[in-house]
Amino acid sequence: MSAIANFKKRREAQRAQREERNSEDAKTVAPENEALTLLALLLCCDEDKAIELAREEVERKARFVMYDDKLQGDEKANETMATEQASDDAAAQAVDAADTVSSAADNVNAATADLEGTASQLADKADDISQATEDLKVATEELKKPSAARPSSHGKKAAAPKSSSKK
Repeated sequence: MSAIANFKKRREAQRAQREERNSEDAKTVAPENEALTLLALLLCCDEDKAIELAREEVERKARFVMYDDKLQGDEKANETMATEQASDDAAAQAVDAADTVSSAADNVNAATADLEGTASQLADKADDISQATEDLKVATEELKKPSAARPSSHGKKAAAPKSSSKK
């Protein structure tokens, strides 16, 4: 058999096991008891969904806070509320941090776009400078060429011999 066929068989077997386990879980109705009620309270859900949710949390390797047995009644409730408040605050801080990260990412994207525009302008200016340099080279070469016009002659006075005036 090919590796693909083996993979498909394994996947089908895993799906069948999951479906079988889920159907058994659905058939098993836990008797109402205090532990189920407490589990539902801890997970903030209905009692009929508490076991399913707990199993999912265990599969995700969720960790729960352990409470000190020495605490009594109201102290446990106060600590639970304080823990819930702290977790709510932490969640709000996480959301705020996510918003901050998102806005920072937007700022980085805007800066990147500005930088790309500036780079494009710089490249255009470099092309302009290069063209101007080429024009200057051509003009310099033209100026260095000898003139096509006849060279000018010296005037009569400049051509006449100089007289010396010795007295």
